[in-house]
Amino acid sequence: MILSRMIYLQKILRQDSYNDEGNGSFKMSDLVSVVVTCYNHEQYIRQCLESIEHQTYQKIELLIFNDGSTDSSSQVIEDFLSKTSLSKVSYYYHDNMGLVRTRNCAFDYITGDFLLFVDSDNYLTADYIEQLLLTAYKTEGDIIYTRLVNPDTNMNVLDLKPFSLPDLFKSNFIDSCSLIRRSIIGSIRYDDYLNGKRLEDFDFFLALIVHHQARPVPCDTTFFYYRVLDDSMSGQARDLMLKYYQAYVHILDKYIDSHPAEVRAASELHFSHQLQLAYYNQKIKIYYREKSSSFSEDNVLIYDLHQVGEVSFQLSENITDLRIDLSDIPSFYKRVSVVEADSGVEVEPTYSNGIFLESYLLFKDYDPQLYYDISSTNKRSFILSYEMFNVSDVSSSDYVVKELADMIQRLQDDVKKFSEDYDKLLEKCQLYRNELEEMTSRYQAVITSRRWTIPTKIIDLFRRNK
Repeated sequence: MILSRMIYLQKILRQDSYNDEGNGSFKMSDLVSVVVTCYNHEQYIRQCLESIEHQTYQKIELLIFNDGSTDSSSQVIEDFLSKTSLSKVSYYYHDNMGLVRTRNCAFDYITGDFLLFVDSDNYLTADYIEQLLLTAYKTEGDIIYTRLVNPDTNMNVLDLKPFSLPDLFKSNFIDSCSLIRRSIIGSIRYDDYLNGKRLEDFDFFLALIVHHQARPVPCDTTFFYYRVLDDSMSGQARDLMLKYYQAYVHILDKYIDSHPAEVRAASELHFSHQLQLAYYNQKIKIYYREKSSSFSEDNVLIYDLHQVGEVSFQLSENITDLRIDLSDIPSFYKRVSVVEADSGVEVEPTYSNGIFLESYLLFKDYDPQLYYDISSTNKRSFILSYEMFNVSDVSSSDYVVKELADMIQRLQDDVKKFSEDYDKLLEKCQLYRNELEEMTSRYQAVITSRRWTIPTKIIDLFRRNK
């Protein structure tokens, strides 16, 4: 990846090697590449960098990537560079391109035997790198992970647990600030689809473990400080649920064929529970307006959303248009109808952002909407009725995927029958074409024969002599 507008600064302060003996009989001589990514963390970047500078293990190269910060992060970094005692530091600045692309760019510059990514709003305990290295030496692990502590509360943000691949599919417990053996990485990179979304670390470590058989090992002798920031990608991000589940589905989809049991278990755990939570307390909103006015929160009827429901409502005579919002989240319906209460005549929608499949109505995006024009009817009482698909119980016969699969099978059967009928029709057309060509050939043979042309000439002669 080529950096767009890059400033590079490398500082070599001393060239002496670090050959001190570590704990036990291990010789601590491997180079650790520490990559710090920064975007608008002027408040925290100095503490982050100084925690790396003051590590008990000093054979490290520090690579700082400023992802187009618009605050004073650049000045803080440059001030640190002018004073640091670290033996090897590199600083890169580029226009903002996101965490995933910045980390992928870093792979082109690291030279260490081990790699450690550190986000600039976090910081390390003094012996963090040393303890992770010791664990890597003792266990021959490829990914050494530990627990996370909130520096404001001293409470665990992420507990340390033994490694289990099925458990990892269900819940990520390996943070980005884990020590990685460089030789195990190979060509694996962060997924660009996840840039600006969520779970990029989960996807990266899962790829290393599944595709390169990397061996994760927990380290219980240290931890690092992890800040929970509301305005940070590492905090409670905006649109959390949408981004999280978009990313999670994208990642699980990669392993459906190779790890079906793990994917199924993770899906059932997360989506059945989360969907139940998501649909709980959802509302139906029926907006109404007069001609030439706009829909607004001042003119709305609100009802609870159920699995199966029917809502009766009345409107004044001056109302010409309706907009029905069936919840605020993606939702899937076996049927949805609005009928006049007195006559039972169905009112057809004029527009929807959903997908109609036979009687089904599927809203794959947030904020599902149906629009109705009721200006031509003098009826003012209506009934909205609906039935949702089962989206949580995969074992149920009416689970949405099973229902849609049955419908697709019916459509495929219809297409097959239409195709067969079409082929038969083509055969008949060809038969008629052959018969017509034969009749035409016979006709041409007759009218060009001498038996036909001589009498025709005699007849023409008599006609001219009349």
